[in-house]
Amino acid sequence: MSTAGTIVVGVDPTTSAGLAAGWATRLSDTVRLVHVAMDRRVPEWLLGLGAATGAEPEVVAGDADPDAVADVLRARAHDAAMLVVGGHGRSVHPGLQAGDLAARLAADPPCPVAVVHGAEAESALPAAGPVVVGIDGGLPGRAALDTAADLASALGADLVVVHAWTDVAPGAHRRAEAPQTLAERGREVTEAARRRVAERVPGLRVETAPVEDTPLRALLQRAEKAQAVVVAPRVGAPPPDAAVQAGSTTRSLVAFAPCPVVVVPLPG
Repeated sequence: MSTAGTIVVGVDPTTSAGLAAGWATRLSDTVRLVHVAMDRRVPEWLLGLGAATGAEPEVVAGDADPDAVADVLRARAHDAAMLVVGGHGRSVHPGLQAGDLAARLAADPPCPVAVVHGAEAESALPAAGPVVVGIDGGLPGRAALDTAADLASALGADLVVVHAWTDVAPGAHRRAEAPQTLAERGREVTEAARRRVAERVPGLRVETAPVEDTPLRALLQRAEKAQAVVVAPRVGAPPPDAAVQAGSTTRSLVAFAPCPVVVVPLPG
């Protein structure tokens, strides 16, 4: 099953980029492989990757610096359904799943940005398990939910909707609300999400998970058995039941999650 629209994949000669290209072709019949290099000639490895995936290769003249490559990919993906990159580029740091390019694109996504992890030829991307989405009940969370529902449908997967709450406020202070109040709010948020998904993708199986935890820990735990995790950064001040700033949650998921991570841009 495929999503509508073109998917742009930023590629280089690494195994990680090849895995990203293969993952993208599971989602769409229209995939464009974009390689940024000073030499405009299409290299043999890119021709081979295009032949193996059925995707269209393109070389864009430019510097291979991560900032320059990120700018090119953002421009190429401004009207794309999704931008996909491998997590293990040439600038990955020890202990992290994602390199500099992936981190830059996830920090300022022009459209949903998927970071696909895996550095070795024998790396196997998860082909079973649900799509997991983290929501907070606000507009960014609804954007993430819609993207996650579409992705789950494209992958033939179930959807798990996670809303994490805690009575510990930023700065290690206790919140005024009772834990029972926060728990009830979490159930209301996830049930509203279930109804929204039912309208958008009828028949999609949805599991709700309002949990007492930090968003990062709740999502990382579920990422171990997921096909993908979808998040959106929060904007402005965190709502009353936000445990941590979502920016740090998003960055940590991109850096450490074992499955593909999709970062959804803020609406508007």
